[in-house]
Order: sequence, then C-alpha cells, then structure tokens
Amino acid sequence: MPNIVQRSLIKDPEFTCGADEAAYFKEGNINVQTLSSDTDLFKAVAEGNCQLNWFALADAAQHKGLPSLLQSARHRAQCLLCSSPATQITGYAPHLIELSAPSAESNSWKQIFYYSKKLPCITLIATQNNFDILFDRLSNCCEVKMPDGEVMYLAFWDPAILGVLMGQIDDDTLHIKGPVMNSEQKNWMTEKMAHWWYWDRNGCLHEISVDKKAEGRQESIRTLTLTQSQVDDLVEASSPDQILFHLCANQPKLIENILPSKRYEFVRRVLSSARELGLESMQDLVNFSCISLIYGERLQSDIGILNLLQQVKEKKIKLFNAINLLPD
Repeated sequence: MPNIVQRSLIKDPEFTCGADEAAYFKEGNINVQTLSSDTDLFKAVAEGNCQLNWFALADAAQHKGLPSLLQSARHRAQCLLCSSPATQITGYAPHLIELSAPSAESNSWKQIFYYSKKLPCITLIATQNNFDILFDRLSNCCEVKMPDGEVMYLAFWDPAILGVLMGQIDDDTLHIKGPVMNSEQKNWMTEKMAHWWYWDRNGCLHEISVDKKAEGRQESIRTLTLTQSQVDDLVEASSPDQILFHLCANQPKLIENILPSKRYEFVRRVLSSARELGLESMQDLVNFSCISLIYGERLQSDIGILNLLQQVKEKKIKLFNAINLLPD
C-alpha cells in the first residue's frame, strides 16, 4: 500500500548518529537553553497530572536509528503498520513507543531531545489511556480512503505532515498552512490524547490543539475519507521535500553551497516561482530548481531568460525544450 504523503528521506550530510554536540549545535539555530526549556515544560505537565502516560511516535523512515534509540527493556514498542517485528517494512515504518515520565536523566528522553531538534522524526503524546487503547486509535488513523475509493497510508506520524493536517498556526515552516482536516476528523484523531507535541524542521516545539470535550463524540468515523481538495493540499505540502530529495540525489553539486538548514526555504521560494509559470510535474519542478541554482539572479534580469520563461508561462514552449535554448 503506497504512502500518500510520506516525506522523502533526506539525510543531513552534516549530521550522523553519534556526532558530537559541537557539530550538533554548530549552525546556531538550536541551543542548550531551548533544550532545557522543553524539558521543563514536559516535567511541569507530568507533575500537574501524575495519571498521564507518555509515548513517542517515531518515524523510522526519517531516522534509521528509530525506534531502537528510544526503546528500553521495561517499555513496549510496536510498529503501527504491521504486527510482526520481522517484517521488512518495520525498518521504515512508524512505531509507538512507551516512555517513562519526562526526565533529563532518562536515556530515552535524552535521545528524544537530541535527535528530534535536528531532524523532525518524533512526536510526543501524553494521555490517561494505556498503550493498547492509544495504539488502536493511531493504527486506525493510518489508512485513509481516497475520493476514488482507493485506500492509502496517511503519514501523520511525520511531524511536517501532522502540522499541515492540524493547521498548526505557530509553525512557520509549513509549506501549506492547513488545516487539511476538518474539525470532526481532527477531534477523532486526537480523541484519546491529553497532549500531542512535535518539533518542526527548525527545532521549535509545537503543541497540537486537543479538544478534550470531544471525547466520545466521534464514533461515527471508522475510516478517514479525504476529499480531492484535501489530497491536493497534502501532495502540495510534501512537494518541497520531494524536490529537495531529487536535487540531493541527482544534482548534489548544484546545491552543496547552500547550508542544509537553508535548503528547504530555498526550494519553497523556487516552487512559488515555478507555480507562477504554471509548472506542475515533478520533473519540471526539479528542472526549474536546477535552473534557479545555475543562473541565480540572472533569472530575474536576463532578457533572454525572461523571454523564454514567458513563453513557458504562455504554453508556447515546454520547459524541457526551453532548457536547450538558455544562454551560457
């Protein structure tokens, strides 16, 4: 079963498991003070309600060390998409992992704070429900029905997609602001939770709004059904990551001079210009990104290039053919 909006796996060339903390903080957008404030927040929530159980939803497709980095012998962990741990998909699938109460001394929590801020791959859930109840609800949310009746996976375990689904207004990194889901769908997905947090690609923490009064009112939903508009928004939301994946895989020399932390915003800007030209296919979007990297500011000032792009916009020539006419 294909994954409707799973972000492409994009490895940060400056970050690997076991990298020292100097490398981890070197770009300056993550600091120890932020880590400390997040720890204090979770500890305060736990102290305010000692009946809460804590869980991590870890995306193994984004980090090959998951879920093992967060697991302990005392706590349960299970793949949302399959029942057998021997299945090959478990190496790329989301896992629900039981955690101890928040603690700066816990190895699992140390790993969460360390890795989630550099590579958004973990969301945190606090609930008064047990593992089985939460697992059943989340696993039921994995499959969605498309407008044509086809069933696909919905990658809500990916923090970048979760924010779009819920319409996280304080997350400036979202390409599509959302919310993609309507109120009934959002309440159904979060019904078994007291709190749900995620870190964005800049390492900032966000809390999903949970309507605690909605519990028990969403039982009419058995399988989420998406409209075509919702599908279109989800596909567009993942477009920058898809473009970036192709650039890094096929044209790494073109993008190597842009810091990894700046590449996503660069692609978002290029994508906006590409849409103004009416470009839609992934091939055209990737090719236009390459043109932008090669020509830079000339794209806005060179008369010859501007004339060619205007012809592309007016559908007089395809981008693929225009590339062969670009000046040196």
